[in-house]
Amino acid sequence: MKIAKCALPNNQFEGAQATLKVTNHSSKASDYIITIAFDSPNGKTQFDTGDAIINNLGPGQTTTNTDATSLKSSLRKKKFVCKVASVTRTASN
Repeated sequence: MKIAKCALPNNQFEGAQATLKVTNHSSKASDYIITIAFDSPNGKTQFDTGDAIINNLGPGQTTTNTDATSLKSSLRKKKFVCKVASVTRTASN
């Protein structure tokens, strides 16, 4: 899992957005819940978090069309970085 892009979306009402690239390295289809933290560049302040959910990603498959978004438009006026806060993977049913 990696952050492919960390930027402001074109929508002026949303905050920060992280585009994720996720590869399933397991032998079974998997579901993921990924939390991205939108932090100050020095890491001392967390402005917000956003979650991305991926369902039924097959073994060896990669997806890059997954975004985690902050709904705080106040982030549009701040410098921020995107960091992976947590990843939960479970086998798909």
